[in-house]
Amino acid sequence: MPAQIRAGKRGRTNAAVVYDAIEDAQQQIPALLGARRAAPQPAGGSLFARHASDHRGDAGRVPWTLKSTPTNRRVLDQLVDAHGAVSRSELVSTVLEHAYPPTTD
Repeated sequence: MPAQIRAGKRGRTNAAVVYDAIEDAQQQIPALLGARRAAPQPAGGSLFARHASDHRGDAGRVPWTLKSTPTNRRVLDQLVDAHGAVSRSELVSTVLEHAYPPTTD
């Protein structure tokens, strides 16, 4: 778990951290998802358009798991649908990275 999230948990569960991050960023989710997906310009002579997801910035990332009730999973699924996220994982990653920006060491 990234240090900044661990420090900010203050006794909350992983689910509570995620729910708080979603609620805090709720109005910004469409813009956050759009920024996360922004495609850089293709290199000169490239046949393919590049997407932000083509570059894996996984160095230092730790898998995030949470226990969620069926009711809260439905809410997450509604948010995924409403904002056009590709999955719950994309939604959760986006809001967590917004709430706890990765540090550059």
